[in-house]
Amino acid sequence: MASGLLSSPTWAATFFSNDLSEETSVLADFTENEGVNGTWSYSTTAVNGQDGTLNTVLTSGATLTASTDDDNARSYLATQFKDYANFSWTAHIAVETGNIDPKNWIFFGIGPGIPDTTYYNEPRTGDEGIFLNFQSGVSARKVKVTTNTGAVLEDTGLWRGDPGYDIWMHYDHVNETIQFELDDWNGGRFSDIDIITDPISTVGWLEGSDNMSIYFGGNGTQTFGDFSVVETVPEPSSTALLGLGGLALILRRRK
Repeated sequence: MASGLLSSPTWAATFFSNDLSEETSVLADFTENEGVNGTWSYSTTAVNGQDGTLNTVLTSGATLTASTDDDNARSYLATQFKDYANFSWTAHIAVETGNIDPKNWIFFGIGPGIPDTTYYNEPRTGDEGIFLNFQSGVSARKVKVTTNTGAVLEDTGLWRGDPGYDIWMHYDHVNETIQFELDDWNGGRFSDIDIITDPISTVGWLEGSDNMSIYFGGNGTQTFGDFSVVETVPEPSSTALLGLGGLALILRRRK
């Protein structure tokens, strides 16, 4: 798994992965949370994009078929495992979408991953949760990190992205932070990282462990693939390092 963080965590083990191409496998790992007008399907062969042409990169995976300009079409796949608030990990998803108007919305986050019918079917159901959201394609759109209550934790500003993306979400259980990376495919996959958010405090947003699925989705016709979660060993915080240094000094003086 590629990562653009300057200070990457130490990889411990792959928790689980799914290429999202086989329905039986996907439904064993994920729950389909479909909007009124959204439908998930799965294919191991060529996948059509929103404009009717074949995808150029993700030729297999989970395809969301929905109307782009219909908020009720927003749909999500959420992991059935829900205890992600209790260890450190890096999650990855790839998505290929259309480059035609109107543009598709893409969401990637941790929380229930259920459409909120009271707010444009964004994944805001429940009080806890954090997600990255942006609108794909050539239009300049802001990339934001938002909580389930609507608080914007980070606004990266305007950005133009290619309609194919790799997205990473890093959760640090020790320091209670989350961080997102976004790489569009202009120049090739994993060629560079276009956006890296600051580490964002999750205190108050990921306190529970019984409803913390990792999820992704959006609206319009787009294909998701290469999902994985890797357990990580986070870097110790500066405060922890200072504490260890002070303890070492005390022990040295006692000798």
